[in-house]
Amino acid sequence: MDHDRTFSFTLLGAVSGYRDGQELALGSPQQRTVLACLLSRDDKPVDIDELIVAIWGEDPPKAALGAARTYVSRLRTILEPDHRDYGGPRLLVSVGTAYILRMPPGSTDVQLVEQDVAAANAARLAGDLSRAHRLLRRAEQRWRGVPLTGLVGPFAEHSRDQLVQRRLTILEKRFELDLILGEAAVAAADIDPLIAAHPLRESLRALQMQALYQCGRRAEALSVFTDVRRVLTDEFGIDPGPRLTEIHERILRSDTGLLPAPSISSTAPAPAQLPADIADFTGRSEFVATLRRQLTATPGTAAPICVVSGIGGAGKTALSVHVAHAVRDQFPDGQLYVDLAGQSPRPVAPRDVLGHFLRSLGVEQPSIPDDQSARAALFRTLLANRKVLLLLDNARDSSQITPLLPGCSGCAVLVTSRARLAGTPATGVDVSTFEPNDAVRLLGKLIGGQRVAAEPESAQQLAALCGHLPLAIRIAACRLQGRPGMRIADIVRRLADERRRLPQLRSGGLDIRSTFQLGYDQLDSTLARAFRILAVPGIESVPLRWAAALLDLPEPDTEDVLDRLIASGMVQATGTGGCRFHDLLRVFASDLGAEIDSDDDRRAALSRLLSFPLTTVSNAYRTQRPGHSTGKRRLGAPPGSGIEFSDFSSAHSRFERERGLMRAVLDQCLRQAPDRQQTVAHVVMTLDPLSEWATRDHESSKAVAW
Repeated sequence: MDHDRTFSFTLLGAVSGYRDGQELALGSPQQRTVLACLLSRDDKPVDIDELIVAIWGEDPPKAALGAARTYVSRLRTILEPDHRDYGGPRLLVSVGTAYILRMPPGSTDVQLVEQDVAAANAARLAGDLSRAHRLLRRAEQRWRGVPLTGLVGPFAEHSRDQLVQRRLTILEKRFELDLILGEAAVAAADIDPLIAAHPLRESLRALQMQALYQCGRRAEALSVFTDVRRVLTDEFGIDPGPRLTEIHERILRSDTGLLPAPSISSTAPAPAQLPADIADFTGRSEFVATLRRQLTATPGTAAPICVVSGIGGAGKTALSVHVAHAVRDQFPDGQLYVDLAGQSPRPVAPRDVLGHFLRSLGVEQPSIPDDQSARAALFRTLLANRKVLLLLDNARDSSQITPLLPGCSGCAVLVTSRARLAGTPATGVDVSTFEPNDAVRLLGKLIGGQRVAAEPESAQQLAALCGHLPLAIRIAACRLQGRPGMRIADIVRRLADERRRLPQLRSGGLDIRSTFQLGYDQLDSTLARAFRILAVPGIESVPLRWAAALLDLPEPDTEDVLDRLIASGMVQATGTGGCRFHDLLRVFASDLGAEIDSDDDRRAALSRLLSFPLTTVSNAYRTQRPGHSTGKRRLGAPPGSGIEFSDFSSAHSRFERERGLMRAVLDQCLRQAPDRQQTVAHVVMTLDPLSEWATRDHESSKAVAW
């Protein structure tokens, strides 16, 4: 065999053959049928009986055997006219009663079509949709008309039907890519002539409906379904299949998922949107280590979500930005950032955030869906198989971040929020105030270590008066930076007056009161009132029973209110079911109460609160003097409230534990409820045998007349 010779054969149209570019005279239709049958077997043997059936069917003429052998012999001569001259193996060989036509792969247009389709499938799997589309187009163009034109017999008829169906399948693959690539008009035009020949092919009808829908021809798309359903019902008594029905339902609800895939810029850089790292970042080493570990843990089935929560001014954003920079190398496909403005009157809507993120990932504006759900689905699709870090700053609640969460495990999400985001599958940390030493270290970084070293005690006092809150320390430092001659002790003196403290913590665009106000404005009227009233006694921690007295609520209702306040981040939980104020937030709440609540309301709250220790003291008094009613009568204690004690020892222990609380409450009563001074004096005198501190710490109370 001369290996330099090349052959090519056409079966997708009129059967023809070429050797070295020269067309071969293939003979009669029957002889061409034998050639087509041999070529279709791809180097596999075809028995002489199969060839006879292929040409004449099950009732061949008597001379069929001889005629078939003659056709094979003539084909040998046509394909290898000079075989005797060069020798070598034959192309068309006999194997017993069968024949094999040996041709290299790709010798027929049918084989070339299958090679194109296989390459297109591989390209589509690799995400190269444009290449897949080009390959399918090329496969489609290899058809030159009706397959096996001019041939007759069972083989030709059966093979022709198979090749027609194969072409339809390939066209449908191409139409699918047309729709994905935004070429719906082309698909709609090419589908139309096929419908006439295949009106009940549901897969083709589904593509027609989607193409019309993408072209904005929604009514026409729906009418296609109506027509098909009518024909199927009238002629066959069946309904359309699930695929056609699903497309119909999705068009009815204007599903944007049927619209073309977004146009994505191939030149868009990986987003790097993190704010600048904090140059003077201080402390928080344990939090940093925890968050780094959580964000970069071995991927599971979902992206890690870490929430940094805490009161306003605690440094949640600073911590999160610092951690994000520390782990950014683990997310080479980009870092996305957004300030959700959760504490503002108009927080950023998830739909708008998704639009921003999609543009950041290279999606061109016309390709961004209008619907939030469609945007979220597209966002998750783009993040699949990518490693992207999301920093969602200042979230209001879980509903604001849920649509923004990726669906793949390779990404990670870091969220900051004053509120605890219930319902979010997240880990994280609850950031509070600085440790005292870290607070002083930050002050030194901001105003200079020499100034702090010159006034170490004042620096400690300043940090304490700021409640060790990072934002408050920064504001105080800004005031010192602006006045190099000011001593730390000077600002300490100003902050020492609680009534002037919050106004002093304001500098430039930083204002501690405004920061707290943002959180307060998110409270409903019930929580806002509770926040103010709980600050009336001026104590840091408010036990549950004391809170119930202040709010004039049953304990179960009080627990609900406290839980909601704690979730808002405006107060903190205690281990005993009550709540605890940060010192500056307590001052803020007290100032608000003085502005909003009437004096009568505040005095009434104190009076209710005083009734609790009144009865408690009376109960304790009876453990010291069993059966003696003087204490209860003298105090005028209301029945049914207060704590019961079994003996004097438990009463004494209880009062020693709550010494600070009781003293603070009685002090506030003396200042704010002068009409209850005699009652306060009675409480103090009754406490004398219970606790040594009573008379020692309340000399002013003793002066009140009996």
